[in-house]
Amino acid sequence: MSVMRWISALLLLAVLVNSYAASIPQDYTLIKGINVEVPANTEWTNSTVYATTGDYIIMMANGTWRYDPRPQFEVGPNGLTNTVFGIPLGKLIGRIDDGGLFEIGTYWEGYAPADGWLYIGMYDTTPRENNAGSLIVNVQVYRKTTESEKEEKTPEKPANISTTVKQKEERLTGANNAQKAICGLIPLLLVIFMLAFFVVKHTESMA
Repeated sequence: MSVMRWISALLLLAVLVNSYAASIPQDYTLIKGINVEVPANTEWTNSTVYATTGDYIIMMANGTWRYDPRPQFEVGPNGLTNTVFGIPLGKLIGRIDDGGLFEIGTYWEGYAPADGWLYIGMYDTTPRENNAGSLIVNVQVYRKTTESEKEEKTPEKPANISTTVKQKEERLTGANNAQKAICGLIPLLLVIFMLAFFVVKHTESMA
């Protein structure tokens, strides 16, 4: 692989890391994270996640399953890749209670459109008794923190709080902000380090 391809791959990785962290809406808190096994021979699997309207849900799936018992029909969470119209056979899908279907595939994120239980399963147009395999789906549910909840989480400080305590709190806040800033710079530093490494290697090979 050329130096430019390595650099492009590292830049893409850094972008993905930052975009994933930034995709969770502000003021949303993780309320549930669970791994769900979804068998191919069952029409729907209850994820045990009860969503409320406006919850932000992230789902990541991995594994393989078959929408036909023969080995050549084994697919991943995205199902058949050569489908032109409609939902691909074997693709991971979901619904909330009796609501409409939506495609999940390998990765899905979005807001819950209604209250209800989240069901996930394989898209198939034939009976599922002969299907084989299963997927593991990681489901994360984030819920918006209300103003009352914020007040409960940040109780009022006593009026007679000492100057020493205030100074300690200010130092702690500064340390936390510095830690967040450093974490945000890690992907960029990784790219710079790898870029320098490959430039040196390329220069040595040209010598």
